[in-house]
Amino acid sequence: MKGLDRTAERPTPQVIPFLAINHLVAAPVLINDSIETKLILDTGIGINLISQRLADQSRCVLSGRSYTGKRMSGQEISVPLSELSSLSLGSMRREKLPVGVFDMENLPSELSSVGGFVSAQFFEDIPFTIDYTKCKISIENESSFSELLKKGRRVPIRVVKDGPCVSLFLDIRLPNDKLISCEVDTGTDSMILNRRFMRDLGISKENKETKIIKGKDETGYEYIRFHSRIQGKISVAGATTISQCNPMVTFQDIIYDGLVGRDFLKSFVVTYDVPGSSMVFA
Repeated sequence: MKGLDRTAERPTPQVIPFLAINHLVAAPVLINDSIETKLILDTGIGINLISQRLADQSRCVLSGRSYTGKRMSGQEISVPLSELSSLSLGSMRREKLPVGVFDMENLPSELSSVGGFVSAQFFEDIPFTIDYTKCKISIENESSFSELLKKGRRVPIRVVKDGPCVSLFLDIRLPNDKLISCEVDTGTDSMILNRRFMRDLGISKENKETKIIKGKDETGYEYIRFHSRIQGKISVAGATTISQCNPMVTFQDIIYDGLVGRDFLKSFVVTYDVPGSSMVFA
């Protein structure tokens, strides 16, 4: 399998402890073999991002090119592109890694010690596992991945690549039996569904149990969100045991059917097999 570590015939994967910052996974990394920092492991971010401060510290040179992507709300965000000489997570090392340079000054204060975000693009050649209960990331090898397949349930995902951006999509079945495609986003907490599904799932904004939140995100975009508990089971398509009953869900006008976040994923040990276009739930 492409990208798997065959040089060390160890039966177990390399394990890296992570720091949980609220719902986020902050992984210890080494930049250019000399700079220690933490990056948020965020499968929904699309591209690898580093702060301007880290870019200066690592002497990144802007390429003169930029990448324009869309947030879930539809607004376009452009970031200048550069590359890191190297980025290491444990013994996994990538050279000439494409990164966007992003001003992180407007992010929450609890992220002040974080140097940026590492996306699914970093792992496009090798599977990795997140265990929220034990706060650990595992870099899989051929042997350990084979063991995971014996113990867990493998389901297909859609891997979408757009230049330096890699996004993952998983088919989800709603309680009304409707099948939707959700972005897998370790950078979000509760499941987010497109507002158009509210009526189908029996959610009314007039209901006293529906919490309405209006605000601005870090880019200044004004949003309206509806938080409510939906009745029934949300499950992975074709795998009814990979499910969550009566979850709290956020409804918002977004460009996707939905996003699957930590609240759903945390009940499982989840392996992201980007090269194999699959996920394994155990």
